[in-house]
Amino acid sequence: MSKIGMVIDNDFFFVEFLSEALEKKGYQVVKGYDGKEAITKLKEGPVDVLFLDVIMPKIDGPTVIRFIRDKFPEHSFPIVAVSSTFIERGEELNEMGADYYFAKGPLEQMSEQIERLLEKLEGEERSNGIATNLFATGNLHPRTTTYDLVETLNFQKAVVDHIGVGILVVDRDAKVINCNPMVVELTGKPIQDILNSPITHLFPSREKAEIIARLKAVAQNQELKRASLEMIIGFRKVGLVFSIFRLTDQIAGWIIAMEDLDQWEEQA
Repeated sequence: MSKIGMVIDNDFFFVEFLSEALEKKGYQVVKGYDGKEAITKLKEGPVDVLFLDVIMPKIDGPTVIRFIRDKFPEHSFPIVAVSSTFIERGEELNEMGADYYFAKGPLEQMSEQIERLLEKLEGEERSNGIATNLFATGNLHPRTTTYDLVETLNFQKAVVDHIGVGILVVDRDAKVINCNPMVVELTGKPIQDILNSPITHLFPSREKAEIIARLKAVAQNQELKRASLEMIIGFRKVGLVFSIFRLTDQIAGWIIAMEDLDQWEEQA
């Protein structure tokens, strides 16, 4: 039975490049182009190796890695994180949780490094340490522009993670593609049960019709900036605010803000 390799990257040409290299080694290749696709395809069954881009739309690579470690602890397949920003990320690599790290470069220069990595995957047990598991073409040097971009992304993520309300990003198919830690706290659900799940599955079933009504209301009425809803989750009163999520003037989904309303009653 052939081994299964999965390649997830929003760069079509890089996906094809990696897929061809894996197929030459006898792998059956499953392809995807964002983190949401990765999670959907992994639910269909485990793979023998996963190549995963770090920076992707919808659900990013580090989030997918955390999802895999929590959701599939019994399937310890190697994960290869792929990016052109590893040298600028520094200590972040130790927290990313991948088994190997492959630094992107010009396609014509990466074949030798891919070959080395695949030989290591087939011939050795996994070893710890970024230095021995980082594969790159030539010497890596920090780039000021890329470093500034990574710092900006980290700053924005820190703001969202520490804000005092829950933030849910919902895709056009009404499935969750991002959330911050406060959502986990307010819903009482682990991250692996939130990502790529229908938004209605996060809340009590009795509220399903009301949630769908709010989503439709802000999507169908451009003059309606937001819609609100209160509900009881567990023993907590929670307020939700629904608004449309736009990218370059196109509707990309919804943003839902969640707030613990009991905290204000306790302080009154």
